[in-house]
Amino acid sequence: MSSWYEGEFFGPAFVLLIFSVSGMVALLVSRFILARISKDQNLINAQYFLWFLGEVLLVAAIVTLSNVSLHSYLTFSIGEYLDTLRYSFLIIIPPYAIALLWFYTREKSLELEKLENAIKIDQKKSGLVVLNDEQNKPVMTIDPGNLLMIKSEDNYVQVFYTTGNDLKKELIRSSIKKIEPQIASYGFARTHRSYIVNYAKVILFKKNSKGYHICIDGLENQVIPVSASYLPSFSNMVPLTS
Repeated sequence: MSSWYEGEFFGPAFVLLIFSVSGMVALLVSRFILARISKDQNLINAQYFLWFLGEVLLVAAIVTLSNVSLHSYLTFSIGEYLDTLRYSFLIIIPPYAIALLWFYTREKSLELEKLENAIKIDQKKSGLVVLNDEQNKPVMTIDPGNLLMIKSEDNYVQVFYTTGNDLKKELIRSSIKKIEPQIASYGFARTHRSYIVNYAKVILFKKNSKGYHICIDGLENQVIPVSASYLPSFSNMVPLTS
């Protein structure tokens, strides 16, 4: 632009400002019309692409008219318009490509969120427990009656459950703090900062010299501590054995 408008009365900076304002006016008009249309119906990708082409044509037309109005030696012609159209297209396409990518990503993200919510609703209706990892992605679905205990293991949790008569263990990358609200409504209680148990499976709850502890049906060989901070709420659920 410095070479095109060198020595002109307006100067390249002023001309660039006029071009920018002209382009914004064209976009505002286009977006106003688009908002009215898309309010009543959703545009498909092909329609939006055609709208983009129309918007580029409109921007180029208004910028060409502005340029011709500023300079007496220019006249509005097909050649002048096509020259402006070429530069307008090259300038507009990068932000449009980024915008389209953002809209596409957001749309797919919303679709995935709806699908995950639908899965969660179906699983709740079926009475199954859904365990999510640290990214809140479902990694395990299980009948709460088969889930015995969850134990914290550094950055993981160890899930103890049964399939038939067999005891199974599953390691999930998550924290016990994140797992607790996922299963609290299914009859599970925290006994310790490192343990969550199915209190319907508790077969022993008593005090010894080291404090309070419980035993779980299916995990009879493991002594699970009950810390003082969780003792009041847990003892209300499970009576203490003398």
